[in-house]
Amino acid sequence: MPLNGLKQDATNAWPTVLLRQALLHVGLFFLFLALSRVALIFQATELRTSPWTPSTGLAFAAGLVLGRPAILTVALCIFVSTRLWEWPLPGLWEFASVVLRALLFTGTAVASKSFLTDAAASRVQIVIRLLIVCAGITLAYAFGRLVLLRLSVGIDLTYLLSYTTTLSIGTLIAMITLVPFVLASGELSGWGDYFLSWTRIQWAFVGALIIACYIVFGLQVTDQFKFFYLIFIPVIAFCVKDGLRGAAFSVFLSDVLMLFILYWRSYEASTATELQFLMLSLSATGLFLGAAVSDRERAME
Repeated sequence: MPLNGLKQDATNAWPTVLLRQALLHVGLFFLFLALSRVALIFQATELRTSPWTPSTGLAFAAGLVLGRPAILTVALCIFVSTRLWEWPLPGLWEFASVVLRALLFTGTAVASKSFLTDAAASRVQIVIRLLIVCAGITLAYAFGRLVLLRLSVGIDLTYLLSYTTTLSIGTLIAMITLVPFVLASGELSGWGDYFLSWTRIQWAFVGALIIACYIVFGLQVTDQFKFFYLIFIPVIAFCVKDGLRGAAFSVFLSDVLMLFILYWRSYEASTATELQFLMLSLSATGLFLGAAVSDRERAME
Protein backbone atom coordinates (compact mmCIF):
# COMPACT_ATOMS: atom_id res chain seq x y z
CA MET A 1 0.00 0.00 0.00
CA PRO A 2 1.40 3.50 -0.84
CA LEU A 3 2.59 5.69 2.00
CA ASN A 4 -0.14 8.23 1.31
CA GLY A 5 -2.73 5.49 1.69
CA LEU A 6 -1.38 4.50 5.09
CA LYS A 7 -1.47 8.11 6.27
CA GLN A 8 -5.03 8.45 5.02
CA ASP A 9 -6.12 5.30 6.91
CA ALA A 10 -4.47 6.57 10.10
CA THR A 11 -6.21 9.94 9.73
CA ASN A 12 -9.59 8.26 9.19
CA ALA A 13 -9.08 6.07 12.26
CA TRP A 14 -8.61 9.00 14.64
CA PRO A 15 -12.33 9.87 15.01
CA THR A 16 -13.11 6.25 15.85
CA VAL A 17 -10.34 6.09 18.45
CA LEU A 18 -11.42 9.38 20.05
CA LEU A 19 -15.05 8.29 20.13
CA ARG A 20 -14.11 5.00 21.76
CA GLN A 21 -12.00 6.77 24.38
CA ALA A 22 -14.78 9.28 25.07
CA LEU A 23 -17.31 6.49 25.56
CA LEU A 24 -14.95 4.68 27.94
CA HIS A 25 -14.52 7.80 30.06
CA VAL A 26 -18.26 8.47 30.12
CA GLY A 27 -18.84 4.87 31.14
CA LEU A 28 -16.19 5.22 33.84
CA PHE A 29 -17.93 8.32 35.18
CA PHE A 30 -21.36 6.74 35.53
CA LEU A 31 -20.02 3.41 36.80
CA PHE A 32 -17.98 5.23 39.44
CA LEU A 33 -21.08 7.12 40.61
CA ALA A 34 -23.09 3.90 40.70
CA LEU A 35 -20.45 2.06 42.77
CA SER A 36 -20.12 5.02 45.14
CA ARG A 37 -23.86 4.89 45.72
CA VAL A 38 -23.80 1.12 46.22
CA ALA A 39 -21.07 1.46 48.85
CA LEU A 40 -23.34 3.70 50.92
CA ILE A 41 -25.88 0.88 51.18
CA PHE A 42 -23.42 -0.94 53.44
CA GLN A 43 -22.41 2.13 55.43
CA ALA A 44 -22.13 1.65 59.18
CA THR A 45 -24.00 4.53 60.79
CA GLU A 46 -21.63 4.62 63.79
CA LEU A 47 -18.60 5.29 61.57
CA ARG A 48 -20.24 6.86 58.50
CA THR A 49 -18.12 4.71 56.22
CA SER A 50 -18.55 1.49 54.27
CA PRO A 51 -16.61 -1.74 54.84
CA TRP A 52 -16.15 -1.98 51.07
CA THR A 53 -15.53 0.93 48.66
CA PRO A 54 -15.57 -0.54 45.13
CA SER A 55 -15.21 2.88 43.49
CA THR A 56 -11.59 3.05 44.67
CA GLY A 57 -10.86 -0.28 43.03
CA LEU A 58 -12.43 1.06 39.83
CA ALA A 59 -10.27 4.20 40.06
CA PHE A 60 -7.13 2.05 40.24
CA ALA A 61 -8.27 -0.23 37.41
CA ALA A 62 -9.07 2.82 35.26
CA GLY A 63 -5.46 3.96 35.54
CA LEU A 64 -4.27 0.59 34.28
CA VAL A 65 -6.68 0.54 31.33
CA LEU A 66 -7.06 4.20 30.28
CA GLY A 67 -3.74 5.67 31.36
CA ARG A 68 -3.11 9.30 32.32
CA PRO A 69 -6.37 10.76 30.96
CA ALA A 70 -8.22 8.68 33.56
CA ILE A 71 -6.73 10.80 36.37
CA LEU A 72 -8.85 13.83 35.44
CA THR A 73 -11.95 11.71 34.88
CA VAL A 74 -11.55 10.00 38.25
CA ALA A 75 -10.97 13.36 39.95
CA LEU A 76 -14.26 14.61 38.49
CA CYS A 77 -15.99 11.39 39.56
CA ILE A 78 -14.72 11.75 43.13
CA PHE A 79 -15.77 15.39 43.35
CA VAL A 80 -19.29 14.76 42.00
CA SER A 81 -19.92 11.61 44.06
CA THR A 82 -18.71 13.32 47.24
CA ARG A 83 -21.02 16.24 46.66
CA LEU A 84 -23.96 13.98 45.93
CA TRP A 85 -23.73 11.28 48.58
CA GLU A 86 -20.61 11.29 50.71
CA TRP A 87 -18.99 13.44 53.39
CA PRO A 88 -17.49 16.57 51.75
CA LEU A 89 -14.81 18.52 53.58
CA PRO A 90 -15.23 22.29 54.01
CA GLY A 91 -13.83 24.76 51.50
CA LEU A 92 -10.62 24.00 49.65
CA TRP A 93 -9.98 20.96 51.83
CA GLU A 94 -12.33 18.96 49.63
CA PHE A 95 -10.32 19.85 46.53
CA ALA A 96 -7.18 18.69 48.34
CA SER A 97 -8.93 15.41 49.16
CA VAL A 98 -10.00 14.95 45.52
CA VAL A 99 -6.44 15.51 44.28
CA LEU A 100 -5.06 13.14 46.92
CA ARG A 101 -7.44 10.32 46.00
CA ALA A 102 -7.09 10.73 42.23
CA LEU A 103 -3.29 10.77 42.34
CA LEU A 104 -3.01 7.94 44.86
CA PHE A 105 -5.39 5.52 43.18
CA THR A 106 -5.36 6.35 39.47
CA GLY A 107 -1.99 8.10 39.28
CA THR A 108 -0.22 5.25 41.07
CA ALA A 109 -1.90 2.74 38.77
CA VAL A 110 -0.58 4.61 35.73
CA ALA A 111 2.92 4.73 37.20
CA SER A 112 2.93 1.05 38.19
CA LYS A 113 1.28 -0.39 35.06
CA SER A 114 4.47 -1.92 33.65
CA PHE A 115 5.28 -3.30 37.10
CA LEU A 116 1.88 -4.99 37.42
CA THR A 117 1.51 -6.21 33.84
CA ASP A 118 5.01 -7.54 33.26
CA ALA A 119 4.60 -10.46 30.85
CA ALA A 120 7.89 -11.99 32.00
CA ALA A 121 6.74 -12.25 35.61
CA SER A 122 4.80 -15.22 36.95
CA ARG A 123 1.20 -14.82 38.06
CA VAL A 124 2.23 -15.33 41.68
CA GLN A 125 4.76 -12.51 41.34
CA ILE A 126 2.08 -10.27 39.84
CA VAL A 127 -0.25 -10.98 42.77
CA ILE A 128 2.55 -10.23 45.25
CA ARG A 129 3.30 -6.97 43.45
CA LEU A 130 -0.39 -6.06 43.43
CA LEU A 131 -0.71 -6.63 47.17
CA ILE A 132 2.41 -4.57 47.87
CA VAL A 133 1.23 -1.66 45.71
CA CYS A 134 -2.31 -1.76 47.14
CA ALA A 135 -1.02 -1.93 50.72
CA GLY A 136 1.25 1.05 50.09
CA ILE A 137 -1.59 3.07 48.60
CA THR A 138 -3.84 2.13 51.51
CA LEU A 139 -1.33 3.30 54.11
CA ALA A 140 -0.69 6.56 52.24
CA TYR A 141 -4.42 7.19 51.84
CA ALA A 142 -5.09 6.43 55.51
CA PHE A 143 -2.42 8.90 56.63
CA GLY A 144 -3.49 11.58 54.15
CA ARG A 145 -7.17 11.25 54.97
CA LEU A 146 -6.45 11.32 58.71
CA VAL A 147 -4.44 14.53 58.38
CA LEU A 148 -7.03 16.22 56.15
CA LEU A 149 -9.92 15.37 58.48
CA ARG A 150 -8.01 16.45 61.55
CA LEU A 151 -6.96 19.79 60.06
CA SER A 152 -10.23 20.63 58.29
CA VAL A 153 -12.89 19.37 60.70
CA GLY A 154 -11.07 18.86 64.01
CA ILE A 155 -12.95 15.66 64.85
CA ASP A 156 -12.02 13.63 67.91
CA LEU A 157 -8.88 11.61 67.19
CA THR A 158 -10.33 8.36 68.58
CA TYR A 159 -13.26 8.51 66.16
CA LEU A 160 -10.94 9.45 63.31
CA LEU A 161 -8.77 6.39 63.91
CA SER A 162 -11.79 4.07 63.83
CA TYR A 163 -13.17 5.80 60.74
CA THR A 164 -9.82 5.75 58.92
CA THR A 165 -9.17 2.11 59.78
CA THR A 166 -12.52 0.95 58.39
CA LEU A 167 -12.17 3.17 55.33
CA SER A 168 -8.62 2.04 54.57
CA ILE A 169 -9.29 -1.69 54.90
CA GLY A 170 -12.38 -1.26 52.72
CA THR A 171 -10.19 0.49 50.16
CA LEU A 172 -7.64 -2.33 50.19
CA ILE A 173 -10.36 -4.98 49.80
CA ALA A 174 -11.91 -3.08 46.89
CA MET A 175 -8.61 -2.89 45.03
CA ILE A 176 -7.64 -6.54 45.43
CA THR A 177 -11.22 -7.52 44.54
CA LEU A 178 -11.67 -5.47 41.35
CA VAL A 179 -8.17 -4.98 39.94
CA PRO A 180 -7.59 -8.73 39.32
CA PHE A 181 -10.39 -8.54 36.75
CA VAL A 182 -8.07 -6.32 34.70
CA LEU A 183 -4.96 -8.38 35.37
CA ALA A 184 -6.64 -11.72 34.67
CA SER A 185 -8.07 -10.54 31.35
CA GLY A 186 -7.10 -7.26 29.74
CA GLU A 187 -10.13 -7.11 27.46
CA LEU A 188 -13.80 -7.37 28.37
CA SER A 189 -14.23 -9.87 25.55
CA GLY A 190 -11.94 -12.21 27.47
CA TRP A 191 -14.43 -12.36 30.31
CA GLY A 192 -17.27 -12.87 27.86
CA ASP A 193 -15.48 -15.87 26.37
CA TYR A 194 -14.81 -17.18 29.87
CA PHE A 195 -18.44 -17.07 30.95
CA LEU A 196 -19.60 -18.58 27.65
CA SER A 197 -17.24 -21.51 28.19
CA TRP A 198 -18.82 -22.41 31.53
CA THR A 199 -20.11 -25.92 32.06
CA ARG A 200 -22.36 -27.30 34.77
CA ILE A 201 -19.32 -27.53 37.04
CA GLN A 202 -18.86 -23.74 37.26
CA TRP A 203 -22.58 -23.20 37.80
CA ALA A 204 -22.46 -25.78 40.59
CA PHE A 205 -19.58 -23.83 42.16
CA VAL A 206 -21.66 -20.64 42.02
CA GLY A 207 -24.59 -22.41 43.67
CA ALA A 208 -22.31 -23.81 46.37
CA LEU A 209 -20.88 -20.35 47.04
CA ILE A 210 -24.34 -18.82 47.41
CA ILE A 211 -25.43 -21.60 49.75
CA ALA A 212 -22.24 -21.36 51.83
CA CYS A 213 -22.61 -17.58 52.25
CA TYR A 214 -26.24 -17.97 53.27
CA ILE A 215 -25.43 -20.70 55.79
CA VAL A 216 -22.59 -18.71 57.35
CA PHE A 217 -24.18 -15.24 57.40
CA GLY A 218 -27.89 -15.70 56.72
CA LEU A 219 -28.81 -18.15 59.50
CA GLN A 220 -28.96 -17.05 63.11
CA VAL A 221 -27.96 -20.50 64.43
CA THR A 222 -24.58 -20.45 62.67
CA ASP A 223 -23.45 -17.31 64.53
CA GLN A 224 -22.25 -15.58 61.32
CA PHE A 225 -18.44 -15.91 61.37
CA LYS A 226 -18.02 -19.22 63.19
CA PHE A 227 -18.27 -21.31 60.01
CA PHE A 228 -16.59 -18.87 57.65
CA TYR A 229 -14.22 -21.57 56.40
CA LEU A 230 -17.12 -23.06 54.40
CA ILE A 231 -16.85 -20.18 51.93
CA PHE A 232 -13.28 -21.16 51.11
CA ILE A 233 -14.44 -24.46 49.57
CA PRO A 234 -16.18 -23.14 46.42
CA VAL A 235 -13.57 -20.38 46.05
CA ILE A 236 -10.78 -22.98 46.10
CA ALA A 237 -12.76 -25.07 43.60
CA PHE A 238 -12.95 -22.10 41.21
CA CYS A 239 -9.21 -21.45 41.62
CA VAL A 240 -8.26 -25.06 40.88
CA LYS A 241 -10.61 -25.27 37.89
CA ASP A 242 -9.97 -21.89 36.21
CA GLY A 243 -6.80 -20.46 37.73
CA LEU A 244 -6.43 -16.71 38.28
CA ARG A 245 -9.55 -15.89 36.28
CA GLY A 246 -11.64 -18.21 38.42
CA ALA A 247 -10.05 -16.74 41.54
CA ALA A 248 -10.85 -13.17 40.45
CA PHE A 249 -14.49 -14.03 39.77
CA SER A 250 -15.09 -16.15 42.89
CA VAL A 251 -13.43 -13.63 45.22
CA PHE A 252 -15.55 -10.82 43.81
CA LEU A 253 -18.76 -12.87 44.00
CA SER A 254 -18.10 -14.06 47.55
CA ASP A 255 -17.40 -10.52 48.79
CA VAL A 256 -20.60 -9.18 47.20
CA LEU A 257 -22.70 -12.04 48.60
CA MET A 258 -21.34 -11.61 52.13
CA LEU A 259 -22.01 -7.87 52.10
CA PHE A 260 -25.56 -8.18 50.81
CA ILE A 261 -26.47 -10.92 53.28
CA LEU A 262 -25.04 -8.99 56.20
CA TYR A 263 -26.82 -5.85 55.05
CA TRP A 264 -30.04 -7.85 55.00
CA ARG A 265 -29.22 -8.97 58.54
CA SER A 266 -28.51 -5.34 59.65
CA TYR A 267 -24.91 -5.72 60.82
CA GLU A 268 -23.19 -3.50 63.39
CA ALA A 269 -19.88 -1.61 63.09
CA SER A 270 -18.00 -4.30 65.04
CA THR A 271 -19.35 -6.92 62.65
CA ALA A 272 -18.14 -4.83 59.70
CA THR A 273 -14.58 -4.77 61.01
CA GLU A 274 -14.54 -8.53 61.54
CA LEU A 275 -16.03 -9.04 58.08
CA GLN A 276 -13.32 -6.89 56.49
CA PHE A 277 -10.49 -9.03 57.81
CA LEU A 278 -12.28 -12.19 56.71
CA MET A 279 -12.81 -10.75 53.22
CA LEU A 280 -9.17 -9.71 53.12
CA SER A 281 -7.91 -13.18 54.03
CA LEU A 282 -10.27 -14.87 51.57
CA SER A 283 -9.28 -12.53 48.74
CA ALA A 284 -5.54 -12.91 49.26
CA THR A 285 -5.77 -16.70 49.62
CA GLY A 286 -7.91 -17.06 46.50
CA LEU A 287 -5.64 -14.86 44.38
CA PHE A 288 -2.47 -16.69 45.44
CA LEU A 289 -4.01 -20.10 44.77
CA GLY A 290 -5.46 -19.04 41.41
CA ALA A 291 -2.14 -17.50 40.37
CA ALA A 292 -0.25 -20.67 41.31
CA VAL A 293 -2.64 -22.80 39.26
CA SER A 294 -2.29 -20.48 36.25
CA ASP A 295 1.51 -20.58 36.53
CA ARG A 296 1.43 -24.39 36.60
CA GLU A 297 -0.79 -24.51 33.53
CA ARG A 298 1.46 -22.08 31.67
CA ALA A 299 4.54 -24.15 32.57
CA MET A 300 2.90 -27.30 31.20
CA GLU A 301 2.07 -25.71 27.83
